[in-house]
Amino acid sequence: WIASNSNVITNDGKVGLDFPTTSIRKIHRVAVALGSKGKVPVELGNFDIGMVHVFDEVSLNVLLRELDTIADFVKYLSDKESFLKKGTLGIISGGEEDLLAFYLAYGREFPEEFDSLILDANLWNGFSKQEIFLTQKQDDRVSYIWDELIEEIHWSHLDSNIITNDFYAGELADLEKAVRVMARETRFSRRLLATSFVDFVQTAKDEGIRARICLKSSLSDIIYLFQVSSYDGNREANRTELYARCVVARGMHLKKKKVVGIMAEFSEVEKGSATALLLLDIERWADEWQQKMELIQNELGYFKNTKSKRL
Repeated sequence: WIASNSNVITNDGKVGLDFPTTSIRKIHRVAVALGSKGKVPVELGNFDIGMVHVFDEVSLNVLLRELDTIADFVKYLSDKESFLKKGTLGIISGGEEDLLAFYLAYGREFPEEFDSLILDANLWNGFSKQEIFLTQKQDDRVSYIWDELIEEIHWSHLDSNIITNDFYAGELADLEKAVRVMARETRFSRRLLATSFVDFVQTAKDEGIRARICLKSSLSDIIYLFQVSSYDGNREANRTELYARCVVARGMHLKKKKVVGIMAEFSEVEKGSATALLLLDIERWADEWQQKMELIQNELGYFKNTKSKRL
């Protein structure tokens, strides 16, 4: 069905986001044997239709817990499929979670130099207790702030708590495209992005800066723009400023095509904060965009005199 269709169909029958073009579209097949208690009679294989990954409830739980972004999960499937095609993998004992332990121990890669591979059934149990693994889990804690931003924006849309303006129509497709960019980040890049965002918010409070360009994305064509504004003032002006700063950020990094603007608005009167999201997608940087950028910088001074900060 996916191979012969071009769009997501939502649960109410409406046409949703586009699938990737067929030239780059890739389908991964996963079968889950629930209730098998770790005993799966069918092994992974080609089955004349392409690779099928077979997981039981134990391995599925471990995989989705440790590879808890779509980017990390799909990379694992792709790397495993490539490794299997070389005919170098022979699992004598152990389950999928033990193969995952081997993969993580080698820096989320399958090594090239082996002709055969024998996995011990207790590989995951041992690896998951090692200090290096536990330290990484501790370091990843800040990355879940990025996940919380995604959730906050998603639920704000479902609650119809979205303010629209000329630059953002508030339609699900527009919002979802921006959120999907954020959701495509790996766990490691989310750690870097969240660290930068938290540091920016604190620096903005201490030093009075308003915006930061962040180049920590794992996606080659993405820039992030962070901005802090007052919730108590002109919120429409805040969003106009966010758009203008995104234009300047795009012009300053011509190899990047998309800018995701994330604005946190804080109030001195009310509790909590509001988050605004904007996706600026400019495929080709034409002369009119350059003129607009120069006008913004000359009139408003946005990013005219920048300072770099390494975190």
